Parts: sequence; structure tokens; C-alpha cells
Amino acid sequence: MQPWMTFLNASLLVGAAAFAIPLVIHLLNRSKFKTLDWGAMMFLDDALQANSRRMEWQKWLLLLLRCAIPVFLAVCMARPLLQNSSMISSLPGGSPTSTSLLIDNSLSMTARLERDSEPATTAFDLAKGYAVAMIQSASRNSRWGLEAIGSRTNDSVEFSEPDTQRHTKILDAIPLGAGNVDLMTRLEQAVSRSTENSDTRQQIVVMSDFQKSMCEVIEPSRVSAMRKQLDALPNPPSIVFFPIQPSVNQNPILANFAVHVDPLTRSVVSVGQPWEVRLLVKNFGAKTVNGLKLVLIVDGISISSRALDIPGHAETQLAIAMSFSKVGSHRVEAVLEFEDALAADNRASWSVLVMNSIPTLIVDPTLNASKRIPESEFLSAALAPFSNTTENETNLFQISRIRPEEFSIDRIVDHKVIILVNVSKLSNSLIEPLKQYVHDGGILAIFAGNQIDPDWYNKQLNLIADTSDTQSTTPESQPFLPFLFDQKPQLIEQDADGIKLDRENFQHPSVQFLNDSRVGSFENLEVRGWYRLLPNLESDDHKAIALLSLVNGDIFLAERRFGEGVILQCATTVNDLWTNWPLRPIFLPMLQQLLLNSTPPTRWQMNVETSQPLSPPPSRLLKWMSRGKMLVPLSEKDRSTTSERSLGSSPALPLNEEGNRLGRVVWRFPDASTTEAHSIIADLPGTYIIEDLVTEPLYLSAQAPLSESNLAAESEDGFKSLADRLGAQIIRTPQEFAGIETHGGRELWRWFLIGLLLLLFGELLLQRHLSGVSA
Repeated sequence: MQPWMTFLNASLLVGAAAFAIPLVIHLLNRSKFKTLDWGAMMFLDDALQANSRRMEWQKWLLLLLRCAIPVFLAVCMARPLLQNSSMISSLPGGSPTSTSLLIDNSLSMTARLERDSEPATTAFDLAKGYAVAMIQSASRNSRWGLEAIGSRTNDSVEFSEPDTQRHTKILDAIPLGAGNVDLMTRLEQAVSRSTENSDTRQQIVVMSDFQKSMCEVIEPSRVSAMRKQLDALPNPPSIVFFPIQPSVNQNPILANFAVHVDPLTRSVVSVGQPWEVRLLVKNFGAKTVNGLKLVLIVDGISISSRALDIPGHAETQLAIAMSFSKVGSHRVEAVLEFEDALAADNRASWSVLVMNSIPTLIVDPTLNASKRIPESEFLSAALAPFSNTTENETNLFQISRIRPEEFSIDRIVDHKVIILVNVSKLSNSLIEPLKQYVHDGGILAIFAGNQIDPDWYNKQLNLIADTSDTQSTTPESQPFLPFLFDQKPQLIEQDADGIKLDRENFQHPSVQFLNDSRVGSFENLEVRGWYRLLPNLESDDHKAIALLSLVNGDIFLAERRFGEGVILQCATTVNDLWTNWPLRPIFLPMLQQLLLNSTPPTRWQMNVETSQPLSPPPSRLLKWMSRGKMLVPLSEKDRSTTSERSLGSSPALPLNEEGNRLGRVVWRFPDASTTEAHSIIADLPGTYIIEDLVTEPLYLSAQAPLSESNLAAESEDGFKSLADRLGAQIIRTPQEFAGIETHGGRELWRWFLIGLLLLLFGELLLQRHLSGVSA
């Protein structure tokens, strides 16, 4: 049971012990006086006896006043808090209250609800109406702060007196359809703000649909920690849950379909190359639907449609293949033409960056050798499988092959990817240009073999740049190779089994695609010869990464970032001399994706989940793509025109030397609103557009979590259990909110301060009276 009174600064009550000081002084003063009889005393006895009783009670009154002064001062500083509702209501002025209203604006709150005696509306509109009703009925000395908890904003919450018009504008400005809600984090932030609030009665009201998927992820340890935090506060805020859910007469599991793009769908492709968008369509309702129409739209034009039959609580996956004929940024949208409870998840967006074929140079010492198939033959066929057909434009990589003696500086600058296939060594004059090439964004891949010279790679190619040498143009003073080659290769006898690759859950972005079983299998892949890759000297900022390993722990494939580029180092051959890897179906997609994932476009996050950040293309990408006329920066005149068209008189922002905008860029959101910022948080699902950076619009996309499409609410027992563990009250109407008894109370320190002043004034008057001084 809540005590009728508490203290906000209880530790200061220790100061009340100072009442003993005047008492001790009084007792000490009494011991200093001695009674001495003298002859004339007999004539004064009558007068003394007449005044003694009056003087005695005045002295005790003075002592009482002096003892009460430190007590009242200590109690005043301890800030007493009256918590009895009946006593609070009897005090003049009422109790100042601050209410932090947390409104769920996630995607699921756009679902249409039917409530008894109320027209059908969305859950969010219903929550707004209830919020306005609560604010209208609030007392004048209350303060309200509104916050959307489906958006990752760090804006401070402003508390103000109840103003229906002002708060309605705030509610109308809240973006709707944001990502999922982290309820505990939002509650923790609200409780933290309450400790800085001077109001004595504080409330945190959460208005949400309380989805089962939202409540299931709440960790019991966080609930217990928050309860302990609330119990430790001298004036804890009360927590109120206001569920916005269907009435008992409506099916609590609303019929809803959702379409979602598989995150493994590629975001980068070349012109003419086959590409497929992988879609997941899920039925969250109980009824089977036949003939559900799915339409695929590319750059605003419908290109195909499908009719789907989906049973209740089931899902279907499909892949739709296509190709792009134009370089640049494209947007792909999948739309379900079906009326259900939640319309926002019937559309999914995906952004694709289409490039020209990537110029790739393969250096192969066995090229044009008599009676011998070149070692790069498998590699060339994997990277350009359509070279011998009329469909040459569908190749992702544009392949050129030369011998080492033909390799030159001109060859380096003309290609974006360079692959050394069992190359013994290169001319030392090419080392510095090769490093500069990688530093500027190029990709270098090195495959081992029986002809390589480990000493040359370890000492010459890996040589650390001397920063004192003014002739050195490479800005890196770090080792170049990811790892060092061992002096001799590891070879397995002909009749023994080869060693396999370690099959694990791949986390690094360069090899995450291998987690998809559709890429291929490692089951029959064996390695019979390889070089052990040994640790190289490195700094913390330039660590080499082992991407793939053999089951014995030796590194199979490694990567190092060098400047803006990447070095890939493979421990074995790229033909069938030491491994059967080139003979397996996984070889082609694996080689293509490994090299593609090393290019700057794939490191730009074009497709994210809502509540994650979006940024413009980095400088390395603009530089890399501008060389191929794929992303052409706008001229200063064009930038001014675009900026004025988007944001009125907003001035154009200049580009740096690498073609990247300094400061902020113009973003257009899925709801057609615009803002000017360097990076943003993708709170809304849909397509985001950068309009003033290059000659064509750049598209980026965000998808809400699929869990937001599951409209099933938490069970009543589970909901009540969560509320009980947090000490929260549950209300379902604004009228219930007006009648609840909240924690908090009325501070009384002002009354004790008035009493303290009266005591001081009384003590002064009484002291002057006893001293015989007229007032």
C-alpha cells in the first residue's frame, strides 16, 4: 500500500537533529548561575514571585521556537510529498501533474479497426482521438508531452499546458507507418526524463495495439530492472497501458496479407544481365484466398502480374526474372491488389543500381601456351558465361586476358578488376601503380598456384610504403597483402581424400550470400593443394579478414581493405590443378558474387529495414561509377535548379573534389515530403529519392519488419502479466483515465517554508520582549 506521505530528499531529514543545539545551550546557561542570599532580598521576594511564572513559560516558548526552526528547515529541504488522494483534493490549487504520452505510430497502427458504437477507423486515428479527449478533460495545472515511439528520433519531448489545438497539430504531424516498437527502450527513456521533472505527479501513458510480436521480444530481465528502478525513485511516475485493439465483437486476428522482398535479392546488376526479385507473400488471416493478384512495377511501369492462391496462415515464395537495359538507379515495387485490414504492407519496394559491365583484366602466364589449356579458362567462363553467344551483353564482367609480360600501367587504369592467376611475379615498376590503383578503388584478386614466387609476393608486393620517400604517391603506409604466403604449398597425395571447406554461418558481408542454399553447396568441393596463409604485420585499422577456411583451420580466402579498394587472396588455384572447385556448380555464382561484393556499389546500403539509417553514395562510389558514365554529378547550374525546385530558395550545396556533396543533400520521402540532410533515418517504408546529386534520381528503399504485419494482439493474460510486472494500470477509455488514482502527490515544502519564516519572526519578537527592547 502506498504511504500517505514521503520525502523526495529524505536524507536531509538528518538536519532535524540540529534542534538539540538550542536545547544544549539552554541547559548549559542554566548551570552558570548560582543563587546568593543577601539582606535586601526579603523586600524583593513578592515582586519576583509575581513575575517568575510569566518569565518561565516565555523562556520555554522561546526554547521551543528555537528547537523548531532547524526541524522545519530540515523538513522543508527534504521536500515532503503528500500522497493521500482525499487530503490532496482538500488542498487549494490541486496537484501539478505531467503526463508523458507515448503513441505507437508503427505500421500495424494503420490497421482498420471496428469498435462498438464507433465508425471503422485506423488504430492510430482512434488513438489520436482518445489522446485529444484526455487532454481536453485534463486540469489546467497539468502538463503534457507527446512522443511517437515507432520513430528513432532523439528530439527532446516538450511538456506544455493542455492546449487541444496545439496538441492536435503535434499528433497530425506524427509520421505514420514507421518500423516496429522497442517498448522497453521507450519506457526507459520516459522514466529517465521523469527524474529531471519537477512536477510531483507524473504519468507515462502508452497507447499501442500491443502486438503479440512486440510483447514476445520483451526480456523479463529488463522488466525486472525497470521495476527495481521505479521502486528506488522517491517519486516514481505511474505507468498506464491504453490498448488500442478491436472490440470483442470483431475478430481479434484481423485478415491481412503482406508482400516482402527477400533481403538476399541483389541490389547491384549490370545492363542486360538476368536478375530476379525474390518475393515472400504471407497470409496472416485464417481464410484461404484464391486469385490474389500480385503486380510487379519497375520505375512506375507495370511489367507483369501473377495470380496466387494462399491458404490461411500460410506463405508462398516466388522469384520474378527480368533484366535492365539502362544504367543508373531503378526502383522495383511489388503490389498486392487486395483490400485487407492493413493496406501499407501490400506494397514492397526494392532499389537496384544497374551498371555497365565491369572491365576485368586477367593476367595468366599460361595464356597462348601450346598444347595446354590456360589456367584462367574456368575463371573466364565463370565471369563471362555468354562470351561465345549472341547474348554477350548479359555478362556482368567484360573480360580481357593477357600474359604477365603484356601487363602495363595503361592496362591497370583501363580496368576496375585485375586478377593474377598463378603469376610468378610482376615487374617491380608496376608495384607502386598497382597499389595506387587499389587505393583509388580498384579490386585486385590473387590466386595461388605452382608457379608463384612466395618471396616476391611477401617482400616486394607486400613492401610497406616509406612515408619519408617524397616520390611515393601511395597514401598507405601499411602492408599490402592480406596474409603472407608460406614458402611451400601443402599437397595431398593422389589417392587420398582432399580437404573440404568449413561450412559455417557466414557473417561477413562479402560472403553472407553463401548462407543461401540456392547459391550452391560445398558438399563435394575438395582442395588437394594450397598455400598456407600466414599472419601479416598490420595495424588495428587495416586488419585482414579470413572470409573462408578449410576444415583444418587453414585460410582458403582472405580480404584486406586498402584505401578505397580491396585485395582478395586465395590459397589455391582457379583451375582444376589443386581443387575441383571450378568443376562444381557453386563456382560461377560464388566467383561472380565475391568480386561483385568487393566493388564500391555493393558497399552502399540502398535497401534497409525501417528505423535504419540511409546515406548518399560515398565518394568512392561516385568516383568509381563516374568513370563509367553511370553516375554523373550535376553541374553547379543544374544543382541550383534542382535544389530550388525541391526546397524553394534553399541554396545549392557544393561538391568536393571527389564529386561528393559537402554537408547535406535533398531527400524526398515516401509520403512526398522533402528534407535537406546528409543522412536520414528511414522511419517510413517505401522509396526514398535523392534528387540533386547526380543527373538521374537515386532510389533507396526501406521495408518494415514482417512482424509488423501480424496484427494478432497479445493475449489478455499475457498483457495483464506484463502490466503487473511493471506495476502498470490498464485503461480502455479516456473516462477511465480521468478516474484513475495515480502515483505522485502534492509537495508541502512551501507550507513548511512559511512556517519556518513565522517561527523566525516569532523568535525575534519574543527575544526582544524578554530583553526589554521595545518592538
